[in-house]
Amino acid sequence: TNQWVSWLQDWSNRSMEQHWIVRDLWRENVLVSSNLDRMWVVDLGASRVESPLFDFVRLVGSLHPTKEEWVRCAEQYLELSDWKLPLSVDELWGLHEIS
Repeated sequence: TNQWVSWLQDWSNRSMEQHWIVRDLWRENVLVSSNLDRMWVVDLGASRVESPLFDFVRLVGSLHPTKEEWVRCAEQYLELSDWKLPLSVDELWGLHEIS
């Protein structure tokens, strides 16, 4: 718990882009059509303006990735997204491990 508190205190001093996020973006809350052409997100009750980082960490973490899978996912996200993560891939993995 102390590691989590310390990490949050350090991290809260960083500036980052914020916009509407789901905040409860677990794999169970993402529905995909059988032919993969549509996607729905359910349970929007926790939505608010915050960093997209939280949705990224929750969704990828809910898939129970290995560290190698996590790194590959984060690198692909960074390559394809206009929004850049304010943390390194290793810092994201650390957040996933302690959350």
